[in-house]
Amino acid sequence: MYKVPGRENPKHPMHFTLEAEVIWAAVPKSLREDITLKTWCRHCELDAPLCEYGGVMKGRALVLKGRCGFCIRRINQVIDTFLLPIPDN
Repeated sequence: MYKVPGRENPKHPMHFTLEAEVIWAAVPKSLREDITLKTWCRHCELDAPLCEYGGVMKGRALVLKGRCGFCIRRINQVIDTFLLPIPDN
């Protein structure tokens, strides 16, 4: 099995905690693409792609931590999991 670099290291920017990875995987692919392509960067003052990102849970919020695709500075995207669509089983 191929390992993504940094997944095993909690300090690496591409690290997802187990709970965050399960929640992120449950988000529909089209919504995940919208979120990662349109994250607000306060440095560029633009909707920028989120690169080299990982995630953690803070309460019921999923926090994606990564880098701006334009200026490479750190940016976060907070997603309230209460508002996510419920996946069909």
